[in-house]
Amino acid sequence: MALVWAGTTVVLPIIAADMVLDWDVAVELVQRFLMVLILMLPFEIRDLDYDDPELRTLPQRYGYLKTKVFGAVGAVVFFFLTFLKDYLTYFEVLGKGLAFLGLGVLMLATRRNQSQFFSSFWVEAIPIFWWVCILLLDVFLNP
Repeated sequence: MALVWAGTTVVLPIIAADMVLDWDVAVELVQRFLMVLILMLPFEIRDLDYDDPELRTLPQRYGYLKTKVFGAVGAVVFFFLTFLKDYLTYFEVLGKGLAFLGLGVLMLATRRNQSQFFSSFWVEAIPIFWWVCILLLDVFLNP
């Protein structure tokens, strides 16, 4: 699922704009894949008691705590991949830094017995928060 989201939100717009699939696009693709994967983890942890064992989700395979650690490490990798890009701006570093902080807080706050609304509201709010931060950064950094 994360690969489909990453491809749809990164590769398809690049192709539609007749742009080149270069190194920076590849880094963005990996970052988007990681972000979607990390955003799925609280849902997987929440559903741990209800999922069929044959699904073999990450929390079923590796346990609740290791899944949280995986998500936290993934958030760190998500942020530091930004510095592998050939073309980098302060705007992008700040935006990815805010997304990294949101993902990190999300992984710290994820519990095995979380409320229904944690995943449904706060996890879903991370991409919206990131988008609003990008809009605000654009206003303040590009007057």
